[in-house]
Amino acid sequence: MAVPEEGAGDSVDVGMRRLEGYLLWQSEVARARADAEETADRLGWLTGAQREAVVACFAERQLVLSRRHLERTARRARELREEYEDRYATLKARLLAWTLAGFAATVFVSRLLL
Repeated sequence: MAVPEEGAGDSVDVGMRRLEGYLLWQSEVARARADAEETADRLGWLTGAQREAVVACFAERQLVLSRRHLERTARRARELREEYEDRYATLKARLLAWTLAGFAATVFVSRLLL
């Protein structure tokens, strides 16, 4: 039986996240195309070539907007993560300081009473 290499789980996690991202983006591509075709269907006077041009243009525009939205969301998620990590570190340091102060106070009082 082979022993998994250290960090092998990380590469699996990264691969799974990439696969999930790919699948989510492909569903966004399909949605943009479907929306574009629905819009083009309302323009019944378009020739076949014109319809395809409208569909391609509209779908491309939708994907640009979707990418911008995802990038903004990802950027904000990173900002929030950093902010929360900083707050957590501060709270952890405060808790440690209060715990040590309480322990020192307890030791000091117990020495006085003995």
